[in-house]
Amino acid sequence: MNRSRPTFLFRGDISRPTWQGSVSDGVMNIMYVGGVFFDVPRLPRDTKQRMPGTPYSYGSCNSPERSNWEPAAWCLKTFALNGNGVLPWQFPAGSSAMTTPDTNELIINAGASGHAIASFRVHALRRGAQDCVLQLLEQP
Repeated sequence: MNRSRPTFLFRGDISRPTWQGSVSDGVMNIMYVGGVFFDVPRLPRDTKQRMPGTPYSYGSCNSPERSNWEPAAWCLKTFALNGNGVLPWQFPAGSSAMTTPDTNELIINAGASGHAIASFRVHALRRGAQDCVLQLLEQP
């Protein structure tokens, strides 16, 4: 974004970008998108050609019974489809969020010490991000 004068950046959270058509073309610089946006390969490509925005994917990480490689694969899929990153959705469950287990937690309470530690999902997201950086470094 090479600009000759100071400019505001506009960020938008779009749950279903396929429903909006071209309404926000040229308005948003940063888009956090959910839904099927990165599931249909032509959508990110077409959107990036129409509007010079930066798309990020948001959604949920894997449930505990599924593989912890899913967040890493989510990062790589978003990167392969011209996305710039992922934003995991986590809604803390009120004041009990640090004491009551949550099936979608990214941060775990380590007990009486009060220190929070990262779950395996956070480590998987970090691994996915590192793999994307390695791909960038390998490009000529």
